[in-house]
Amino acid sequence: MRACITKTYVDDALVETLINGKSLDDIGPSDLLYYIGNTESAIKKLADYDSNKCKFIVQETKRLSKFVDSLYVILDSKFLESKYQ
Repeated sequence: MRACITKTYVDDALVETLINGKSLDDIGPSDLLYYIGNTESAIKKLADYDSNKCKFIVQETKRLSKFVDSLYVILDSKFLESKYQ
């Protein structure tokens, strides 16, 4: 599953953030929630397999969980209304 966040820095300043190849500036909160939902669904599907037989399942579950956590942080930092901060 494609679950990738790419940050571009120029002179130690963040210039661009891409989520699955799309610029964060072009992504709305509903898109982020869509990515989160799809990724959490994939994590649940991986949980159906026996992780003792395959280390890849453990590795992929950790990677996808980290992606979801990062998306929640981005969602809060970009779209949280000031009265909730």
